[in-house]
Amino acid sequence: MNRRILAFAILSTLAACDAASDDATALREKFAAEIESSSVALTDAIATAEAASGGVAVEAKLELEHGAFVYRVEVVADAGQRRIEISSDSGEIVRDRASSSGNADEAAANAELATGADWAALAAAAEAHVGGEVFELEADDGVFEAKVMVDTTVMELELAADGTVLKSQEDDDFSGESEDESEHESEDSDDDHHGGNDDGT
Repeated sequence: MNRRILAFAILSTLAACDAASDDATALREKFAAEIESSSVALTDAIATAEAASGGVAVEAKLELEHGAFVYRVEVVADAGQRRIEISSDSGEIVRDRASSSGNADEAAANAELATGADWAALAAAAEAHVGGEVFELEADDGVFEAKVMVDTTVMELELAADGTVLKSQEDDDFSGESEDESEHESEDSDDDHHGGNDDGT
């Protein structure tokens, strides 16, 4: 009896792993299709966010939220950190809010690193190294990090400010990195408190 239970448990675990793997593959395929078809590049979204906020972008990534793809750009400005979401289809700002993401000192250090950064050149260097298209860029802990979609494989790279690739490896844990609903609800509550709304006004 114990052997039957053990066998059933193993089969159930394997089935769950297969389902999770299928879900991850489907998500990567969805991201790959969006990256290929989108008329708005990640670096365009960075430029839009910096122009709108007057700040310095320290992180930008493509995310799937509530069934729609957006670029989420974290910006450090004189007034503080802001999170700006930009439609990957239209390039328009769909949400602009205060952000408390990460430690303030770390954010300031990342902003110093990112000041004057040539995001387009960094993206081009990452893409040239592995092929594919960049869908995430970040200044973090003294280096720039990039994620590149190659067919349906996600490659993660570290780059120096001059575009030199320091590290490159496959990202086995890619999950789309969408924010959870509770964080959205909390931020929406903050938006209501501060008088903001989803159109960035």
